[in-house]
Amino acid sequence: MPRYTVHVRGEWLAVPCQDAQLTVGWLGREAVRRYIKNKPDNGGFTSVDDAHFLVRRCKGLGLLDNEDRLEVALENNEFVEVVIEGDAMSPDFIPSQPEGVYLYSKYREPEKVHGVVNDTIAFVKNIITTELNSATDNPMVFANRGETVSGGNFHGEYPAKALDYLAIGIHELAAISERRIERLCNPSLSELPAFLVAEGGLNSGFMIAHCTAAALVSENKALCHPSSVDSLSTSAATEDHVSMGGWAARKALRVIEHVEQVLAIELLAACQGIEFLRPLKTTTPLEKVYDLVRSVVRPWIKDRFMAPDIEAAHRLLLEQKVWEVAAPYIEKYRMEHIPESRPLSPTAFSLQFLHKKSTKIPESEDL
Repeated sequence: MPRYTVHVRGEWLAVPCQDAQLTVGWLGREAVRRYIKNKPDNGGFTSVDDAHFLVRRCKGLGLLDNEDRLEVALENNEFVEVVIEGDAMSPDFIPSQPEGVYLYSKYREPEKVHGVVNDTIAFVKNIITTELNSATDNPMVFANRGETVSGGNFHGEYPAKALDYLAIGIHELAAISERRIERLCNPSLSELPAFLVAEGGLNSGFMIAHCTAAALVSENKALCHPSSVDSLSTSAATEDHVSMGGWAARKALRVIEHVEQVLAIELLAACQGIEFLRPLKTTTPLEKVYDLVRSVVRPWIKDRFMAPDIEAAHRLLLEQKVWEVAAPYIEKYRMEHIPESRPLSPTAFSLQFLHKKSTKIPESEDL
């Protein structure tokens, strides 16, 4: 599927296109639509139809004809700019991402990594909720029918396996976060000052912060080894198979604490990176998050003890203040977003369809 990166009023928008027969004008309207729905005030427009715009290439400054088909006018992954009537057209506009450079997977595929983490949390929550509401006594005494049943209800295999899985899943948030931190700090990749500080050499900037994140991620790799694969016979061989669930719980908690610290470091690094791109603005939700972080942590001008800054960012995450700032914009997007139509996979099926098409299996006495 062709995909274009469109610049609208200082914001970058990724616009996929399922039909290359569509026109440049469609691309402009779709970019404006996506821009509007991310703004609480709709960007000052009543509807997309109110926006009159020109579309031009990011390099060469060549204007595009709105009637031209995308397959003729543009190449896949090309960068373009939508200039809305009345706005100033920047004479030296050049995209920060060079044309033809392969975008790193940490930016292209976060939804795949974050998505499975969310699914892991939901899966583990369901198991732990069931276990907390289950009878784990041994033996089980049923007084109403005068029966005592001895079983293995005390066994912690379910929570042990689930918590091992939780540690593995949650760890990936820090693993991909550390890669983004490294890219921000690496001047050959970010095109920002080395380690996000103006006077490099004299100041180490975020170098040690990145080392801290890398150390935590590396430690998590060892902690993610599942404890529930182990078992030792205890209690004179009466408990000959045990879950090791206690250690699974403790190390899962430690992994989560490490992930929180890595995310706090990335939050600080991202805000520091923005400092070098001013007066440009990012999206409104991210500007709100930036303002929140700057309310507790000042920009990094020269080296200072960073632990208090990391802890301040950590508290913003734990107290869900970052979420509270961004939530209104995310909810607006959810309310207004119309899922893009996708071609039906030839291997897709619905359970309802199978139920309608299924035939009754004859009982044994009918044969």
